Amino acid sequence: MERREIIVVMLVLLLLVTTSYFVYKSFYRKLKLSPEEDFLPEGVDINNKFCYDSDNGLNYFQKGIVVWGVGDGKVHRSIDYCTSDDSVWGGGTLFEMYCVGNSFKIKDMVCGEGSCKEGVCIG
Repeated sequence: MERREIIVVMLVLLLLVTTSYFVYKSFYRKLKLSPEEDFLPEGVDINNKFCYDSDNGLNYFQKGIVVWGVGDGKVHRSIDYCTSDDSVWGGGTLFEMYCVGNSFKIKDMVCGEGSCKEGVCIG
């Protein structure tokens, strides 16, 4: 390969890496949790089953996040969310994450007057 071809290949690779980085960074920014959402109580042994809910259970009027694990050393985070009008459930359905003991649970709840926004029932 000639020097010129090598330079062109290197520039193309640099462009691909740079583009991938900025696409990833933009996507990650949308998913990034706030400090309140990114919690794990101090002293939790992630090698044992655990579950913690930031809004303390079934709270349909406060957006919460559940941090949980099944004892495999991994930490999972699930955030309360609303369905859209075009979903199987229709609009206005809240999926509330909560704990029962050390077990993670999900409950679907149709909000009053079908009003759900950003993980909370409104109204």
